[in-house]
Amino acid sequence: MMINVYEQILSGIDSRISMAAKLRALYPVIERNIAAGLSYQIILEDLKEAGLIINYELFRKTLFRIRKKNKTAKSIINQASKTENAVMSLTTPTLAPTTTLAPASNTDDTKQPERQPISSVNTPSKRIESPADLRAIRDMEVDLNALKEEWKAQNRQKK
Repeated sequence: MMINVYEQILSGIDSRISMAAKLRALYPVIERNIAAGLSYQIILEDLKEAGLIINYELFRKTLFRIRKKNKTAKSIINQASKTENAVMSLTTPTLAPTTTLAPASNTDDTKQPERQPISSVNTPSKRIESPADLRAIRDMEVDLNALKEEWKAQNRQKK
């Protein structure tokens, strides 16, 4: 049953680490058991049989803290990816293609549309790698009037 899985995970970690660290190592298995409908009491009994004796309140609080930390980490990752996508859409817009028509006999030589950076946006680095990068994006200056003029010029080129 699940006792073997608990024992296998616990045998792979140092016995001197804290109870919270042990529970973090067991967390994915514990969450699957909870999702399968097992109560905390049954999981605690299985953990006791696997050699990890922990009281109910410490187990409950530690699980809460692990979940909270995982939720925070996921929200930071999601927020960073949304911010990166927003920056990428500002720094590399899709412009009207500037291709020339090739002769009908030469269909393999099609040119790719050229992308030009928008001069009205102060572009930060392409990847967000630190909190300083996020601050740079937050403090980024966008000249809305210049952006509007560039948009109008784009639309004129399309016509």
